[in-house]
Amino acid sequence: MTNEDLLRLKIDIQTKNDTNFLELAILFDKPEFLEFLPKIRKKYNFDSLIGLKNYDKAIDSFGTDEYAKFDFSTYKNFKELIEYAKKQTTWTVGLEEKMDLLQLLDMEAGVLCYIFKRPPYFSGMIKQAILCGAVDGDFFQPTSTTIIEGDTLLSTTAPFQLPRVAILVSSTSTDLDIKKQVQIARHIYKTDENVSYYKPRTDKVNRIRDYREWYWDRLAGNKYRQTTDKWSERHESGITESDKEETRIRRGAVLYKKLLSQ
Repeated sequence: MTNEDLLRLKIDIQTKNDTNFLELAILFDKPEFLEFLPKIRKKYNFDSLIGLKNYDKAIDSFGTDEYAKFDFSTYKNFKELIEYAKKQTTWTVGLEEKMDLLQLLDMEAGVLCYIFKRPPYFSGMIKQAILCGAVDGDFFQPTSTTIIEGDTLLSTTAPFQLPRVAILVSSTSTDLDIKKQVQIARHIYKTDENVSYYKPRTDKVNRIRDYREWYWDRLAGNKYRQTTDKWSERHESGITESDKEETRIRRGAVLYKKLLSQ
């Protein structure tokens, strides 16, 4: 896939939350992830992107009519995917059954979560990326509260939900009880290989938005000096400061590319 192809597929991440921006950007900017988008859109005849404001309406319009069986041929490791799906006994729809369009889209998002080792809470954002080419990151919820029915937590109908840690709360739980369980949960995430598949990155200098901009500027064919000149002009940097900025921009773009490869 060429840089021009990637530029056309770039996802618009709309959020004021820097942590959410970081988590979404380093998935959605992976060339391997972007490569799947046109294939999935073509599969379901999503000929044009829809606006984020119309996303919920579009999802509702998919209805419950049977559409087709899920086609695994989009993915090279389809045998592994099928084997994993068959082990998920809590899933309610058989792999050989026809599904409605919403279930199929859930499946696509679930498969991508599985391939890129992301927890199920990425599924909603992935569906937005497929349909809209943009995501409302303020609705990205790594932490949430819900009611569990039937002793099963299902955030999607897809059978590709990788494990995650849940804290169960009763009406007698105290703040101290919950705080202790949070500490235990953090320890589990660090030590249990079943849930340590995903390790969120941290941006201690809080420049992830800049790094992303510089990375995409490079993909657009701009040299570091061109990017630096635009950056310096925008921030009214002097010549000496501009030289320092070029070094920062070069390092930032390289660091961001490294993040995408992890």
